[in-house]
Amino acid sequence: MKLQTGFSLLEVMVALAVLGLVLGSAVRAVGTFASNHEHLRDRSLARWVASNVLVEGQLGLTANGAEDGSGRERMGGRVWKWVRRFEPTGNEKFQRAIVEVYLPEDENSLAARVEGLRLAKVGQ
Repeated sequence: MKLQTGFSLLEVMVALAVLGLVLGSAVRAVGTFASNHEHLRDRSLARWVASNVLVEGQLGLTANGAEDGSGRERMGGRVWKWVRRFEPTGNEKFQRAIVEVYLPEDENSLAARVEGLRLAKVGQ
């Protein structure tokens, strides 16, 4: 009788099943990482746009002297929609500045919101 060496069919099938599970999990993890990376990139860009618009409003560098308003800003190869408004605070010397930035693909989806204060203009 001849002694056979190697793996049985059952052992090979179990090894392939385990390998399939591991590779499936690895592919899913890479997909999740890529999705999270895009999400974080979009949020970071939107926050930069919001910060820029907020500072322009705080410094009075708004277009045509406009207070509240909206517009579009290019950042990261995309055009972002933003909305800025000023609200009174409990102290008449300050105003609350609020800037909201929306995703370029869906202008109803808020990507970032930044708030700050600015000195109220004389006579307000």
